[in-house]
Amino acid sequence: MQTRRRRRIARTALFCAAALLLTCLAAQAAAIVDVNRRGSIHFRVISDYDPVPGGNILLVRVADVDPYGNFTWVPGLPDPGFTPEEAMTSYEKSAQLLTAVQQAGLPAQERAIGTDGTATFYDLTPGLYLFYQTEPPAGYETLAPFVVAIPAQEDGKIIYDREVLPKPPVIPAEPSEPTQPTGPTEPTGPTEPTGPTEPTGPTEPTSPTEPTGPTEPTGPTEPTSPTEPTGPTEPTNPTGPTQPTNPDDTTGPDRTETEPPTEPTTRDELPRTGQMKWPVVALAAAGLLLVAGGLLLRATGGDDEDDQ
Repeated sequence: MQTRRRRRIARTALFCAAALLLTCLAAQAAAIVDVNRRGSIHFRVISDYDPVPGGNILLVRVADVDPYGNFTWVPGLPDPGFTPEEAMTSYEKSAQLLTAVQQAGLPAQERAIGTDGTATFYDLTPGLYLFYQTEPPAGYETLAPFVVAIPAQEDGKIIYDREVLPKPPVIPAEPSEPTQPTGPTEPTGPTEPTGPTEPTGPTEPTSPTEPTGPTEPTGPTEPTSPTEPTGPTEPTNPTGPTQPTNPDDTTGPDRTETEPPTEPTTRDELPRTGQMKWPVVALAAAGLLLVAGGLLLRATGGDDEDDQ
């Protein structure tokens, strides 16, 4: 009896350990964000592949993230009417989010853009960050606000240290010179009235013309003699084939120079589960453990029949 009891306890413990292991593996496979880890954002401001120095960049945290990659707005920020995921794909919604941030008075970090066109923020808690600009570089307009996630998924990896290229700054158009207004024209004086014209006298009536007499009829015209037929014309010698003209060497297919492609701005993607390979190895180990437990149970079951 004691032997059977010990075997039952061993089997129960084995099943509990296997169930606990599978539960832990499932939880670790779903939890893809380490909320205790710190990250960074490195900005590079360029235009036509050249760095744009000067100005500033401000960064404010607008959303928290849980271990499963779900974002929620930070406390104190009024609901802007859309989700954090929607803000990551729209410059228009990022601008609306900036208005809500400024109304709520959320604190922001500020960095000056260096001579190499870069600005870096360190020791950032995982979440969603909105960057914007209040002081643009000389000769440029302010950068368009946008949101950046920490961490983000890039090439199947979870990245906590981000490198971001903001939308290239725009050079404002120079205003045209205003035209000088013309002065008022001098008014002209009144014209002198002309005197009354003298009336013309009546015209003398003309005398009637004398009627002409009838015209004499003309006699019949003499018939003309027929013209001599002309002889056949001599055939003209055919001209030789024309020499083809040489094509213009100076002409050729139109060649248009294209502008160098602009470097795309960074677009965040939400982390997704199923991107790490270690859960597969752990699950395989758990499966082997269950198979071993089944073989053990089968062996102990045979011993129980022998004891009966």
